[in-house]
Amino acid sequence: MPFALTPRIAAELVFHEAIVREAYQDVVGVWTWSVGVDEVFAGFALTEAQIGAALSFHYNTGGLRRASWAKQWKAGDVAKARKSFLTWNKPPQIVGRRKAECALFFDGIWANDGTATEFPVDRTTHRPRYRHGQTVAIGPILEELFG
Repeated sequence: MPFALTPRIAAELVFHEAIVREAYQDVVGVWTWSVGVDEVFAGFALTEAQIGAALSFHYNTGGLRRASWAKQWKAGDVAKARKSFLTWNKPPQIVGRRKAECALFFDGIWANDGTATEFPVDRTTHRPRYRHGQTVAIGPILEELFG
C-alpha cells in the first residue's frame, strides 16, 4: 500500500530541504518545484515518523534502495541499522541532518520546529537565490498546499 504524505511529514522534509514556491532550475539545470519508498518497505508497517525519516533520507541521498540500514531494519537488527544509518555522513555538513533523520526513524523524535528556509528565484537565471533565504512559518504554506 502506498504511503501517504501528511502535513507533518512535509514539514519535516522542508525543514531539512528548504522550499522554493515557484519553478526553478536546480544546480544541474533540471526544472524543479517545491521540496523537490513504497517498494523498499513493502510488507512493513511504518509509522508516520518512519515514513518521514525515510523520505528525507531518500530526498537527500537518493540511496534508500541500496541503504544497508533499511535491509538491516527489515531483518530485525535495529542496533546495526541505527549504526549504518549514520554512516551516510558525507559531506560532513550533513551529519546533523542524518542524526535528526535517524532519531526520527528509530525514536520518533521530530526535528522540525514549524519553520523552513524559503528561497526566492532569480528571474534572469531561474536559480534559487541561496543568499536570500528567509525563515518562514511552514504551517500556513502546508495548509495552502494540502488544502
